[in-house]
Amino acid sequence: MTPAQRRIFRWMALVVVGVAIGACGSDETLTEPVNDILPFVGTWEAEVFTFTSESVPAVVADMMLDGSFTFNVQPSGNYTSTFVFGGIPSVEFGSMSVSGNILTFSPQSGRSATSTFSFTSPDYLVVDGQREFDFNLDGTLDPSTMHQELRRNQP
Repeated sequence: MTPAQRRIFRWMALVVVGVAIGACGSDETLTEPVNDILPFVGTWEAEVFTFTSESVPAVVADMMLDGSFTFNVQPSGNYTSTFVFGGIPSVEFGSMSVSGNILTFSPQSGRSATSTFSFTSPDYLVVDGQREFDFNLDGTLDPSTMHQELRRNQP
């Protein structure tokens, strides 16, 4: 082997060793929970779920009268929400992030939405946000305020 071939061989060996060492790293960072998400991990059931019209605050749609809402958050920040209204289920998959007291929900389909949140206890969460809701069922979404109170299910 010529000196030039040996240099190339050593250089390639260093590259291979470097790649191998990098590949040997633990994948824990990929599966480790996002610390800000930890307080939200689990399955939550809505006790209160309302939309209040911004133009006529006396108009309130109570989604719990003929419905239920379940929200499951994984340590990765991925979520599944299931809303059943009038016996018809609607499921949404997405991811959420936390910044201060702001939650950002990014569904797989649709646009992102933000909400404020507070914990009244470790297992009771209050979420409020600006949304749109069709109060008179005419197909036009009206500005509204969404309010949810969720209780975490105990294992």
